[in-house]
Amino acid sequence: MPEPDLVYRKARETLEPVLRNHGFELAAECYYPEAFGSAHAEFKRTGLRVRLVWDGKDRWLWMSYAPQEGDAHPKPGTYRSIGSPAEEASTPALVLRDGPTAERRIRQLTDQLVAVLDREAAV
Repeated sequence: MPEPDLVYRKARETLEPVLRNHGFELAAECYYPEAFGSAHAEFKRTGLRVRLVWDGKDRWLWMSYAPQEGDAHPKPGTYRSIGSPAEEASTPALVLRDGPTAERRIRQLTDQLVAVLDREAAV
């Protein structure tokens, strides 16, 4: 079976230590080779769940988060975008391939993730 796209793997490798440092652990990961190699990983900690999504067709990464009660999976519609909601609502103007553009996007997601986690910790 082929592996997930290199851009997704690099994003996950970059973001997972940040999430672990904030008390998260991997809850689930799915890879869909029949859907252009799309993939997602979900991380959880008490009260919060974070999702990293790779759209293999549009070649784009985004993240979202939702409150989590106990061990129950967050309810549909409760996930909020990390960063701009417009990022998740529209097809991106860029495609991500391994290189500087993908690295910038991963850095952007990392910065946005840390800002959200810091904001959630302050609540």
